[in-house]
Amino acid sequence: MDVNKSSKPRCSLEGCNKKLKLSDLECSCQKRYCQLHRLPEDHKCSFDFGKKEKELLKNKLLSEKLLTSYAEKQKYKLIIIRFFSIYGPGLKKQLLWDILNKFKKNIYEFAGNGKEIRSWIYITDAVRLIFLAIKKLEKSVNIINAPGNNSLSNIYLIKKVYKILGSKKKPFFNRCLRSGDPRRQKMNSKDTKKIGWNQAVKFSQGIKKYIAWYKKYKQ
Repeated sequence: MDVNKSSKPRCSLEGCNKKLKLSDLECSCQKRYCQLHRLPEDHKCSFDFGKKEKELLKNKLLSEKLLTSYAEKQKYKLIIIRFFSIYGPGLKKQLLWDILNKFKKNIYEFAGNGKEIRSWIYITDAVRLIFLAIKKLEKSVNIINAPGNNSLSNIYLIKKVYKILGSKKKPFFNRCLRSGDPRRQKMNSKDTKKIGWNQAVKFSQGIKKYIAWYKKYKQ
């Protein structure tokens, strides 16, 4: 028996059995499919996107409730800041990091449909917001939303990065949302306005700084 031949990953769809490439990403249902069957509708994806988002939100709210209860009992001052997508030099996560890593490997496929919305805030702006919250919030318990001023679709962001890199490549979206990835991160920024926070680093500047850092980091 040829062990190496049998161990090669193949399409999970019953009856297909095609060999998988490195670019064939795992779907939200935690199975991998070939190019022909990678879209959710092509393999009758069983993943419940709405249920997963609700579970994540429920756990976050439970954590906030526990922290609030403890702070009130102990008479501590509590500030919970709900950041969305923070980016900037030194950060090795979020979509921007993923885009650049894939580009370096000539991979142009992404999860979702490209219409997902992310609200971005530059790292130094996020730090400044924290200091402002500590200085100006006087209540014993404070919960503020900090979405940033840049709500962008994933497809817009990826194309923006490709343009800065001087590439004419087009991203492909497999319409499989990764487990834990929200479809829409957009919220009113009235909480940050109340404490006098405003964006100092424009997204067009911040993204160029991040790409410059990434290139230097990968040298």
